[in-house]
Amino acid sequence: DPLLEAPLKRPTFGPYSKFPPVERDFSLIVPESLTYERLCRAIQELKIEEIQDIEPLERKLPAELPAGTAPKGHVSLLVRVRFQSLTRTLTREEVDNAAERIVLSLAPLGANLRG
Repeated sequence: DPLLEAPLKRPTFGPYSKFPPVERDFSLIVPESLTYERLCRAIQELKIEEIQDIEPLERKLPAELPAGTAPKGHVSLLVRVRFQSLTRTLTREEVDNAAERIVLSLAPLGANLRG
């Protein structure tokens, strides 16, 4: 009954791209206290127009990681970022530059690429 009483959501439509997306996976070591919401916000604050989606793929706790992989109190997080332009195919250099900016923006939060 509560579901039937809730207002229906109106469908929304947005432009779609005829150009291919590029996905980059970031295997990160992050502090356990860092929330996924905060991590996404740091990426979104870069205002990289071509970022279409940020998706968590995998989270591994310290006990699941090989010894010496992560400092104490850190977890492994695999995040996929999808880049796509509405007007053109992105070049490798553009995506590499955006990926580098993402990694640099996460460093102050204690998140680093898994080595």
